[in-house]
Amino acid sequence: MLVFTPRMQTHLRALTSTLLGALLVSACLEQPVAGRAADPGRAPGAAPWGSATSNADLEVKLELLDEFLDGKLAPAQLPARAEQAYPALSADQRKEQLQSISKLMTEAQQSGHAGMKITGLPRDMAKAELYFAERRFIEAATMLSRILDQDPIFPGARNLLARCFFFLQNRDRTIEELEYVLRHPEQGKDQAEVLDALFLLGATVLESPGMPRERLERGKGAWELYLKLAPDSAQRPQVEKGLEEMRAGLRGEGRLATAMAADGAAPPQDQGAPPPATK
Repeated sequence: MLVFTPRMQTHLRALTSTLLGALLVSACLEQPVAGRAADPGRAPGAAPWGSATSNADLEVKLELLDEFLDGKLAPAQLPARAEQAYPALSADQRKEQLQSISKLMTEAQQSGHAGMKITGLPRDMAKAELYFAERRFIEAATMLSRILDQDPIFPGARNLLARCFFFLQNRDRTIEELEYVLRHPEQGKDQAEVLDALFLLGATVLESPGMPRERLERGKGAWELYLKLAPDSAQRPQVEKGLEEMRAGLRGEGRLATAMAADGAAPPQDQGAPPPATK
């Protein structure tokens, strides 16, 4: 049998300590790898959350958007610039690829900002809108949250954040953000913002079977107020049909019935279609 003398034991402990120290140092020096949930923009492979846009493709679009926001790329120059960015695609494919950027450029033109350098929160908002359009909801929500940290009532930011949470299946947070818009006295002065929040609130409840009765009441109230404020809305037929479903649910009928599961928990939310924009 092998017997360790006290001196040998001392040397063994010292060697073990040295090896463990070396392992810890090497672990600390190793470059950490970003996981998809921690940093989706750096994760390899396909894009998360069902986006058709890969990270490499998203980088190209962000570069083009930066050129536009810097005032270096006019809307009329986009087709030629797109040909450089996507030489392997046809003209129709490039047009489809850059729909989200074209939309942002058109909106900037309509507001008189095309050709100008756009900085600060408006620039961040444009990037958040691009992320959202590309179904990159984690990145969009992160940027929108930073915007709202600086300006809690920045136009359009909270309603878009509510949409992000809808797609990320956090319906409670969607409703929370929309109710902030509806309660805030300053945002209440912007009728377009209020109408959008009312419509989204009702749509979120409609697409979330099994919500508590109190939430169903709030969704119904939101859409009833929406029709009072916008009686001629193009969404009126959709809203009226949805209201019928909500009222049936409050009576305990149909897919929105608020009956609880056997274990007392609410039935799981479905994946539901996203609430459409009211524009």
